[in-house]
Amino acid sequence: MDRRAFIFGIGSLAASLPSSSRAQHLRLDSPAVRAWTNVPSIVVVAPANDPRLPAVREAIEFWNGQLAKLASPFRLGGTSRVVGMIPANDIHALRSNFTGRAPLKIPDSIQRVHSDVIVALSDIDMAKFNPVTFSWSSPQRAVVAIPTHRSLTPGLSRNIMAHEFGHVIGLDHNADLTALMCGGSGTRCQFAAPREGFLSLTIADKAKVLEMYPLTWEPAGPSKRFKGDPPVTAG
Repeated sequence: MDRRAFIFGIGSLAASLPSSSRAQHLRLDSPAVRAWTNVPSIVVVAPANDPRLPAVREAIEFWNGQLAKLASPFRLGGTSRVVGMIPANDIHALRSNFTGRAPLKIPDSIQRVHSDVIVALSDIDMAKFNPVTFSWSSPQRAVVAIPTHRSLTPGLSRNIMAHEFGHVIGLDHNADLTALMCGGSGTRCQFAAPREGFLSLTIADKAKVLEMYPLTWEPAGPSKRFKGDPPVTAG
Protein backbone atom coordinates (compact mmCIF):
# COMPACT_ATOMS: atom_id res chain seq x y z
CA MET A 1 0.00 0.00 0.00
CA ASP A 2 1.19 3.52 -0.87
CA ARG A 3 2.74 5.16 2.20
CA ARG A 4 1.44 8.60 1.21
CA ALA A 5 -0.86 8.67 4.22
CA PHE A 6 -2.10 11.40 6.50
CA ILE A 7 -3.71 11.84 9.89
CA PHE A 8 -5.58 14.92 11.03
CA GLY A 9 -7.02 15.86 14.40
CA ILE A 10 -9.55 18.46 15.33
CA GLY A 11 -7.44 20.77 17.44
CA SER A 12 -9.71 23.60 16.37
CA LEU A 13 -13.24 22.75 17.43
CA ALA A 14 -12.04 20.70 20.37
CA ALA A 15 -10.65 23.92 21.82
CA SER A 16 -14.14 24.64 23.13
CA LEU A 17 -14.14 21.33 25.05
CA PRO A 18 -12.38 20.69 28.37
CA SER A 19 -8.58 20.77 28.08
CA SER A 20 -8.32 17.02 28.69
CA SER A 21 -10.39 16.42 25.54
CA ARG A 22 -8.45 18.63 23.12
CA ALA A 23 -6.99 16.88 20.11
CA GLN A 24 -3.46 16.81 18.89
CA HIS A 25 -2.80 17.27 15.19
CA LEU A 26 -0.46 14.58 13.86
CA ARG A 27 0.74 14.32 10.30
CA LEU A 28 3.33 12.28 8.48
CA ASP A 29 6.04 14.14 6.56
CA SER A 30 4.42 13.52 3.20
CA PRO A 31 3.24 15.41 0.10
CA ALA A 32 0.03 17.39 0.29
CA VAL A 33 -3.23 15.48 0.30
CA ARG A 34 -4.19 14.68 -3.24
CA ALA A 35 -7.60 15.54 -4.61
CA TRP A 36 -10.24 12.93 -5.23
CA THR A 37 -10.44 11.84 -8.83
CA ASN A 38 -13.99 10.52 -8.44
CA VAL A 39 -17.04 11.41 -6.37
CA PRO A 40 -16.29 9.50 -3.14
CA SER A 41 -18.89 7.12 -1.74
CA ILE A 42 -19.65 7.52 1.98
CA VAL A 43 -20.77 4.93 4.53
CA VAL A 44 -21.69 5.89 8.08
CA VAL A 45 -21.09 3.13 10.64
CA ALA A 46 -23.08 3.97 13.76
CA PRO A 47 -25.50 2.61 16.35
CA ALA A 48 -29.16 2.74 15.38
CA ASN A 49 -30.74 6.16 15.93
CA ASP A 50 -27.41 7.75 16.81
CA PRO A 51 -28.12 11.45 17.59
CA ARG A 52 -25.05 12.51 15.57
CA LEU A 53 -26.46 11.20 12.28
CA PRO A 54 -28.14 14.52 11.37
CA ALA A 55 -24.78 16.28 11.86
CA VAL A 56 -23.19 14.00 9.25
CA ARG A 57 -25.92 14.80 6.73
CA GLU A 58 -25.74 18.53 7.48
CA ALA A 59 -21.94 18.60 7.12
CA ILE A 60 -22.10 16.89 3.72
CA GLU A 61 -24.83 19.29 2.60
CA PHE A 62 -22.70 22.21 3.83
CA TRP A 63 -19.68 21.15 1.79
CA ASN A 64 -21.68 20.38 -1.34
CA GLY A 65 -23.30 23.79 -0.97
CA GLN A 66 -19.91 25.48 -0.64
CA LEU A 67 -18.63 23.62 -3.69
CA ALA A 68 -21.68 24.75 -5.65
CA LYS A 69 -21.09 28.38 -4.60
CA LEU A 70 -17.51 28.09 -5.82
CA ALA A 71 -18.82 26.64 -9.12
CA SER A 72 -16.70 23.54 -8.61
CA PRO A 73 -18.27 20.39 -10.11
CA PHE A 74 -16.80 18.14 -7.38
CA ARG A 75 -19.20 16.80 -4.76
CA LEU A 76 -19.16 14.47 -1.79
CA GLY A 77 -21.20 11.41 -2.72
CA GLY A 78 -24.44 10.10 -1.31
CA THR A 79 -24.38 8.28 2.01
CA SER A 80 -25.47 4.84 3.12
CA ARG A 81 -25.60 3.56 6.68
CA VAL A 82 -24.45 0.44 8.47
CA VAL A 83 -25.74 -0.24 11.97
CA GLY A 84 -22.73 -1.23 14.03
CA MET A 85 -19.50 0.07 15.48
CA ILE A 86 -15.85 0.30 14.49
CA PRO A 87 -14.08 -0.87 17.68
CA ALA A 88 -12.12 1.85 19.45
CA ASN A 89 -9.13 -0.49 19.57
CA ASP A 90 -9.13 -0.57 15.76
CA ILE A 91 -9.17 3.23 15.62
CA HIS A 92 -6.20 3.31 18.01
CA ALA A 93 -4.47 0.63 15.91
CA LEU A 94 -4.99 2.69 12.76
CA ARG A 95 -3.58 5.76 14.50
CA SER A 96 -0.53 3.77 15.61
CA ASN A 97 0.00 2.60 12.04
CA PHE A 98 -0.02 6.17 10.77
CA THR A 99 2.51 7.36 13.33
CA GLY A 100 4.84 4.39 12.91
CA ARG A 101 7.26 3.34 10.21
CA ALA A 102 5.85 -0.11 9.50
CA PRO A 103 3.72 -0.69 6.37
CA LEU A 104 0.22 0.65 6.81
CA LYS A 105 -2.17 -2.05 8.05
CA ILE A 106 -5.90 -1.47 7.92
CA PRO A 107 -7.95 -3.30 10.61
CA ASP A 108 -10.44 -5.88 9.32
CA SER A 109 -13.41 -3.96 10.74
CA ILE A 110 -12.50 -1.09 8.40
CA GLN A 111 -11.49 -3.26 5.44
CA ARG A 112 -14.92 -4.90 5.48
CA VAL A 113 -16.70 -1.57 4.93
CA HIS A 114 -16.55 -1.09 1.17
CA SER A 115 -16.60 2.66 0.73
CA ASP A 116 -14.26 5.48 -0.20
CA VAL A 117 -15.09 7.36 3.01
CA ILE A 118 -16.08 5.68 6.28
CA VAL A 119 -17.61 7.78 9.06
CA ALA A 120 -17.22 5.84 12.30
CA LEU A 121 -19.48 7.19 15.06
CA SER A 122 -18.10 5.68 18.25
CA ASP A 123 -19.65 5.28 21.70
CA ILE A 124 -16.20 5.82 23.26
CA ASP A 125 -15.86 9.09 25.17
CA MET A 126 -13.66 11.87 23.84
CA ALA A 127 -11.36 11.33 26.83
CA LYS A 128 -10.24 8.11 25.09
CA PHE A 129 -9.65 9.53 21.62
CA ASN A 130 -10.40 12.75 19.77
CA PRO A 131 -12.19 13.36 16.46
CA VAL A 132 -9.73 12.45 13.73
CA THR A 133 -9.53 11.86 9.98
CA PHE A 134 -7.20 9.35 8.37
CA SER A 135 -6.49 9.39 4.61
CA TRP A 136 -4.38 7.17 2.42
CA SER A 137 -3.98 6.27 -1.22
CA SER A 138 -3.65 3.14 -3.38
CA PRO A 139 -6.60 2.89 -3.18
CA GLN A 140 -7.64 6.31 -1.99
CA ARG A 141 -9.79 6.06 1.13
CA ALA A 142 -10.54 8.03 4.28
CA VAL A 143 -11.84 7.23 7.77
CA VAL A 144 -13.50 9.87 9.95
CA ALA A 145 -13.64 8.71 13.58
CA ILE A 146 -15.93 10.64 15.92
CA PRO A 147 -16.13 9.88 19.68
CA THR A 148 -18.98 10.90 21.94
CA HIS A 149 -18.90 13.58 24.64
CA ARG A 150 -21.42 14.85 27.18
CA SER A 151 -20.81 18.44 25.97
CA LEU A 152 -21.26 17.58 22.28
CA THR A 153 -24.11 19.98 21.43
CA PRO A 154 -25.79 19.78 18.00
CA GLY A 155 -23.95 22.94 16.89
CA LEU A 156 -20.57 21.61 17.96
CA SER A 157 -21.27 18.18 16.50
CA ARG A 158 -22.29 19.72 13.16
CA ASN A 159 -19.12 21.80 12.97
CA ILE A 160 -16.87 18.94 14.07
CA MET A 161 -18.27 16.88 11.20
CA ALA A 162 -17.78 19.72 8.74
CA HIS A 163 -14.20 20.26 9.96
CA GLU A 164 -13.38 16.59 9.45
CA PHE A 165 -15.02 16.51 6.02
CA GLY A 166 -12.82 19.49 5.16
CA HIS A 167 -9.86 17.15 5.78
CA VAL A 168 -11.54 14.45 3.69
CA ILE A 169 -11.79 16.90 0.79
CA GLY A 170 -8.10 17.75 1.24
CA LEU A 171 -7.87 20.87 3.39
CA ASP A 172 -5.34 21.15 6.20
CA HIS A 173 -5.60 23.30 9.33
CA ASN A 174 -5.16 27.06 9.25
CA ALA A 175 -4.31 29.68 11.87
CA ASP A 176 -7.52 31.75 11.56
CA LEU A 177 -8.85 31.58 15.12
CA THR A 178 -12.50 31.90 14.06
CA ALA A 179 -12.51 29.67 10.96
CA LEU A 180 -13.92 26.18 10.48
CA MET A 181 -10.51 24.68 9.69
CA CYS A 182 -8.65 26.41 12.51
CA GLY A 183 -6.19 24.12 14.23
CA GLY A 184 -2.69 22.72 14.18
CA SER A 185 0.17 22.51 16.58
CA GLY A 186 0.35 25.51 18.90
CA THR A 187 -2.84 27.11 17.55
CA ARG A 188 -5.31 28.09 20.28
CA CYS A 189 -8.60 28.53 18.47
CA GLN A 190 -10.94 30.71 20.50
CA PHE A 191 -14.53 30.38 19.45
CA ALA A 192 -17.79 28.60 20.20
CA ALA A 193 -19.61 26.66 17.51
CA PRO A 194 -22.74 28.55 16.39
CA ARG A 195 -26.18 27.27 17.36
CA GLU A 196 -27.19 27.40 13.70
CA GLY A 197 -25.11 26.92 10.61
CA PHE A 198 -21.37 26.61 10.29
CA LEU A 199 -18.16 28.45 10.96
CA SER A 200 -16.66 30.22 7.97
CA LEU A 201 -14.09 29.16 5.40
CA THR A 202 -11.13 31.43 4.79
CA ILE A 203 -10.32 32.93 1.41
CA ALA A 204 -7.27 30.66 1.33
CA ASP A 205 -9.45 27.60 2.06
CA LYS A 206 -11.74 28.46 -0.86
CA ALA A 207 -8.77 29.04 -3.15
CA LYS A 208 -7.31 25.67 -2.14
CA VAL A 209 -10.60 23.91 -2.83
CA LEU A 210 -10.71 25.42 -6.32
CA GLU A 211 -7.08 24.50 -6.87
CA MET A 212 -7.89 20.85 -6.07
CA TYR A 213 -11.28 20.83 -7.78
CA PRO A 214 -11.29 23.49 -10.54
CA LEU A 215 -14.21 24.38 -12.75
CA THR A 216 -12.84 21.86 -15.27
CA TRP A 217 -12.81 18.96 -12.77
CA GLU A 218 -14.42 15.79 -14.07
CA PRO A 219 -14.58 12.36 -12.44
CA ALA A 220 -12.06 9.92 -13.87
CA GLY A 221 -14.80 7.31 -14.13
CA PRO A 222 -18.28 6.45 -12.86
CA SER A 223 -18.90 6.61 -9.13
CA LYS A 224 -17.67 3.38 -7.60
CA ARG A 225 -20.15 0.88 -6.16
CA PHE A 226 -18.93 -2.18 -4.33
CA LYS A 227 -20.40 -5.66 -4.43
CA GLY A 228 -22.57 -6.12 -1.37
CA ASP A 229 -22.93 -2.39 -0.69
CA PRO A 230 -26.16 -1.48 1.10
CA PRO A 231 -28.58 0.61 -0.96
CA VAL A 232 -27.96 4.34 -0.87
CA THR A 233 -30.31 6.10 1.56
CA ALA A 234 -30.75 9.71 2.54
CA GLY A 235 -28.68 10.76 5.54
